[in-house]
Amino acid sequence: LFRDDGEAVRAITAFHRQGDLPLRLGLLIDASDSVQHQLPSQQQAAAGFLRGLLQRSDSAFVMAFSRKVELLQDLTSDPDLLAQSIEGLRAAGGLTSLHDAIYQACEQKLAGASNTPARRVLVVISDGQDTLSWRSLGDAINDPASLGPAVDRIHIIRRVCDALAYAHHHGILHQDVKPDNVMLGRF
Repeated sequence: LFRDDGEAVRAITAFHRQGDLPLRLGLLIDASDSVQHQLPSQQQAAAGFLRGLLQRSDSAFVMAFSRKVELLQDLTSDPDLLAQSIEGLRAAGGLTSLHDAIYQACEQKLAGASNTPARRVLVVISDGQDTLSWRSLGDAINDPASLGPAVDRIHIIRRVCDALAYAHHHGILHQDVKPDNVMLGRF
């Protein structure tokens, strides 16, 4: 057997049904100036979402971002700890490091959190504006290790096209489509 990148598969250690795997969820909340008026309702919705979603075997973490990315609550299965970290968040103001937050969440918390198989999910609450990040899709494209095999790249392109078709169907025209305006991460 060979992987999509041409390397031989060393061993198949296990098969899992996706529904049987625990959930490992990251929640990123924008705390910049551009969302400060919506922050209270977003906090309430996010806390309720986690309380209603997580099961005992699941885990989640919460990060906030504006000028910098801050871990508010590390991986835990306690929805009350997660909700407290969300409810204690205050708008930090300033510019927005959205791409950096996604990169850090994926690389530091979702990808390497443990060797235990899990369904990885990243939820981002933001207006989508990024005014400060050091990372972009362009960076990821130039680093083959960050995207994986070619099949993953094709999947990403198809998802971007699907999203643009959906937006166009609803009368929304994106006038600045380029790699730097597409967010990626391993989750």
